[in-house]
Amino acid sequence: MSRKNRTPEENARRAKIRELLQEANISSMADIQSLFRETIAEFIENSSVVVGCWFFYLTTVAFSFL
Repeated sequence: MSRKNRTPEENARRAKIRELLQEANISSMADIQSLFRETIAEFIENSSVVVGCWFFYLTTVAFSFL
């Protein structure tokens, strides 16, 4: 979508994302990937029971098709 066709809501969302990236000193795609990895690792660490339950559910569903 070109810039002139963006909605005011989308422009506001993009401005907020830009602001957050600047506050976190994110300046490259590598920085974004690193932040993403750290966030996912923290999420998994803090919710290992939930992840374990999802893994059990997914493997149960997968094996039900065999």
